[in-house]
Amino acid sequence: MNLIEGYSYYWPYTSSQSETADYCPGWNPQPCSLDTRLRSSTLDAWLHATSEDAWGMPISGHLDLYQGDGYFLEMSVNRDVSMDKLKEIKNYGWLDRQTRAVFVEFSLYNANKNLLTFVQLIAEFPEFGSVLTWKQIQTLRVFQNVGPIGAFIILCEIIVLIILMVFGYKCIKLLIKQKFAFFISFWNIMDLLTFITTIFGVAFFICREVYSSLTLTKFRADPKKFVNFEHIVLWDSLFVHSLSFLVFTATIGMLRILGYNRRFTMIGEVLRASAKGLIGFAFVFGIFYFAYIASGYVLFMTKLKQFRSPMDAGVSIFTYLLGKNQLGMMLGASDGLGALYFFTLVFFVILILLTMFQAIMNNTMTVVRSNVTSIPPPYGIVNVLTNIYKSVITDWIPSGMIKKNVEEEKQQGNSLLHVFHECFTDHFYPITIMIM
Repeated sequence: MNLIEGYSYYWPYTSSQSETADYCPGWNPQPCSLDTRLRSSTLDAWLHATSEDAWGMPISGHLDLYQGDGYFLEMSVNRDVSMDKLKEIKNYGWLDRQTRAVFVEFSLYNANKNLLTFVQLIAEFPEFGSVLTWKQIQTLRVFQNVGPIGAFIILCEIIVLIILMVFGYKCIKLLIKQKFAFFISFWNIMDLLTFITTIFGVAFFICREVYSSLTLTKFRADPKKFVNFEHIVLWDSLFVHSLSFLVFTATIGMLRILGYNRRFTMIGEVLRASAKGLIGFAFVFGIFYFAYIASGYVLFMTKLKQFRSPMDAGVSIFTYLLGKNQLGMMLGASDGLGALYFFTLVFFVILILLTMFQAIMNNTMTVVRSNVTSIPPPYGIVNVLTNIYKSVITDWIPSGMIKKNVEEEKQQGNSLLHVFHECFTDHFYPITIMIM
């Protein structure tokens, strides 16, 4: 579009208005001359390819979401041939003012370590000029069950499936029996989240294996031809994220197994007693937090990469609360407003709001502490280990040298069966915590 004589304006990238026609070198309309077809080594780079043809996926950039179609230049394994192709597309102007993004993709495989590295180098060209560059580098294992521990990995996968079926059956059976009352218990919710996360993890794992097989089949058909490993990277990333969340829920579930020891249940008791106060605090904290996200995005979106989007601004402010600040960058972007923004953030959010949170928790712990003083110490892990130690020692010491209290043994449980019963029975007691 011509706004001023001698100058043209090109629209930003949109999937509906992107170019889909085939051209000859130099963006000349087809058909190509016989001389061009004979001399050019980059004819395919001027032909539009769909995402199905390239086996590509949409890529989210800093400026827009780019579809998997476009114009592709496939490099050769020979360096001289690749350099000739680059010189040719440069001379013919393959990259022009209508180009909105360039993606350079390649993969490196280390056979000794069984590691594949997928590399994406991206350059985005906005309609107003300039260029934004970024990269994405991910490493994964293509062949999972190889090497000396391959059989062990398969065994672990089978065990996980068996545990998943048993755990899922018990969870669903309890859900059908209790219905809505199932969601009253915190531990039931954690069990359900663990089960659902495991289901998603298994699904992502299967998808990764399927796409790995398809990708390797394409690669073996023509080892010199470029094969897109992005599908494997996507499903592997989803599998790793689901696995990390599963570890989180399983770690919380371990507190239930250790529930007989009141040192592991005090946190839950304090949070339960301070629930009402924490809800009000979360509401006030959310107002301040999102207010600083909005103001930081408006002030620094054009100057700091950490505030280029509301999501990035929220992550940056959260890191500030953890003690990792970037005051120098704010002052460089805007001396007065940057200093004022950082000062008010520290004063209102860190000093006042976090002090309110500490006051709520300290008050709750004081109340819980006053209720705990009258409760006798429970039969915990120390008692269990002590009884096991005594039972082993008494096998080597003459009975005449040991004074036994039969009633105490019956109460505390000297038998191995009672020890296992105590280890896997849930008892929840509050304790006292001192915060320094």
